[in-house]
Amino acid sequence: MSLTTTGSHLGVLVINYAPPEPASVPLETAGTGHGLVGMRERVRLVGGTVDIGPLPDGGFRVAARLPLAAHGAGAESGSASAAAGPEEVDIPGTPSPPARDR
Repeated sequence: MSLTTTGSHLGVLVINYAPPEPASVPLETAGTGHGLVGMRERVRLVGGTVDIGPLPDGGFRVAARLPLAAHGAGAESGSASAAAGPEEVDIPGTPSPPARDR
């Protein structure tokens, strides 16, 4: 998981990599299927964007961009934090992505 701020927006990236071995128990199949729909609706309601989907290697990715100011209020365009560029924040307790052979 990573968080990035660009002055007026917060970027959230969550990647679940494919497991090294297949699951020994079946995955949950009784879900309603509204989790991703609900996520898209909530992000849209605050004026953000989201990209959700499977990865070619079997993992899954959620990338959202959310405004830091109240929806419709806008943010100051000349703020010092916007001029400083993106800032990435490490979240304690989240695993690093596995090493990949290229």
